[in-house]
Amino acid sequence: MDAADLWQTGKVMMANDSATGLMASGRGIFGRIADDGWMVVAVAGGVTIVLSLIYLPLGTFALGLTLWFAHIMRMPERQRPDNDAAILAPADGVIVDISDARYPSPSLPQDDLSNTAEKGLRVTIRTSLADMQWQCNPVSGRVLDNLLIPGQRKHLGGTDCFAYKPAFDKDVLAAIRAGNERREVRFLSDNNRHVTLVQLATASARKLVCRLPEGKHIKAGDSFGMSHLAGLIDLFVPSDHDAAIAIGQHCVAGETILALPATKAQTKSVSITDV
Repeated sequence: MDAADLWQTGKVMMANDSATGLMASGRGIFGRIADDGWMVVAVAGGVTIVLSLIYLPLGTFALGLTLWFAHIMRMPERQRPDNDAAILAPADGVIVDISDARYPSPSLPQDDLSNTAEKGLRVTIRTSLADMQWQCNPVSGRVLDNLLIPGQRKHLGGTDCFAYKPAFDKDVLAAIRAGNERREVRFLSDNNRHVTLVQLATASARKLVCRLPEGKHIKAGDSFGMSHLAGLIDLFVPSDHDAAIAIGQHCVAGETILALPATKAQTKSVSITDV
């Protein structure tokens, strides 16, 4: 491959990355690190330098943390399941709640199911610091809305990044949904299904990133954004879908099937380990 071919390949890669919810800053030993992840890596690197000048063992420990942040802030390559009816996990993490709920509404709480017209299945994913922070589109289709709703960023119970499998309380989750900052992104899938992804802010996940504009056509498994660090996600799928995963299981963004139409739902999740 000559220089002209390499240049053309580079331009194609940049165009593909810029068309998604996150930008990537090239490949290195960690793969492609998302641009919004570089800030975290840079701050950790600066702290490492300062601590190294003060006390070398502390600097060595901070260097390890910096390398870890570089690892979890990358955009991994995932293999999407060959199933157009599947709704994919948008984030790495543990399933902490699966329940019937109303799609997000400015006037009615999600747990008010008196009107079944807006009823759906809500799957909640909690990402930890052991997981990739990158998030992907759960379906192929079109972006209908991308709304950021201001709110608090309170630490409520064991909801943040410090326990890998916390015991979640329904009241804690309800308080987070009602009072914390969130970003709601609504999709219309190619199968004419309405799917809503909600990024929820916590004390650790203080920045909710998704730059997909309204009307954009998207593909399942492509980059959606990021909640850094260690955020919560609510995914709302139609009520005629069944969960293909159970509470307590770990899901992999872009590979694990979260839900399927009721006639196709499986009792066991499909997941391919990231390598």
